[in-house]
Amino acid sequence: MTVENRLPMPKCFADTALIPEIRALMDLGLFSGITTNPSIIAREVSGRDPHTYILEIARTFPGVPVSAQILKGELIDLVQEALKIAAIAPNVVVKIPAFCDLRGITGTEDGKALRLIALLKGEDVKKNITALMSAEQAICYIMAGHRAGREVEYVSLFFNRIKDGQGDPRREIENAREFIEKYGLATEIIVGSIRNKEDIREAQMAGAHIVTIPPSVFWQKVIAHPQSQRFIDQAEKDYSESRKPRTTVRG
Repeated sequence: MTVENRLPMPKCFADTALIPEIRALMDLGLFSGITTNPSIIAREVSGRDPHTYILEIARTFPGVPVSAQILKGELIDLVQEALKIAAIAPNVVVKIPAFCDLRGITGTEDGKALRLIALLKGEDVKKNITALMSAEQAICYIMAGHRAGREVEYVSLFFNRIKDGQGDPRREIENAREFIEKYGLATEIIVGSIRNKEDIREAQMAGAHIVTIPPSVFWQKVIAHPQSQRFIDQAEKDYSESRKPRTTVRG
């Protein structure tokens, strides 16, 4: 690939809601965004009001995109919730799940996320369409945002959830990225559901703009390596030994 055809460097987001964990990652200079979801908040900061806590995260890391998810409900309620979350802080991004109902067009959830994008037309709401399992899903939401006059900022594909369903996450990422590049769109692909370092590499090589990584995966499976530590420990031991006074045996 020539220099002219190189893609922009992929980014890393922190997939957590714990402020100390976020700070530890942000301090590295490698991470540039935060993704939360109701499950993470319920597990890690139970008892806190979600909106108040998202505000705390957003204020602690100003200028850093913070994704916060709306929950299932009636369409009009989702519109109000999306507006409420978007108003928390300028750097908050509204995560909209890809609501669907396999019962077809009579299903109450069918197409709700697409209709929500249309209803938010003209509103200053940054969007992250989440829980996507295929490029075709992602493309539908990208097109919906474009037709509504504001491209969705992010579409989130779930790497291991796709794999768990016997799908090929690399192919889905590649196809979604190809669509974005072909039409010169600004939407970025976030890849979540990361379980190990291989997932990160595969997602990045497939064309993910962003990989959102749980802190435990980053620290334990990406940065840490037993051979690295063994080498460092041995080097320090050898240096310490070399500094010890040597005893000269006189004849």
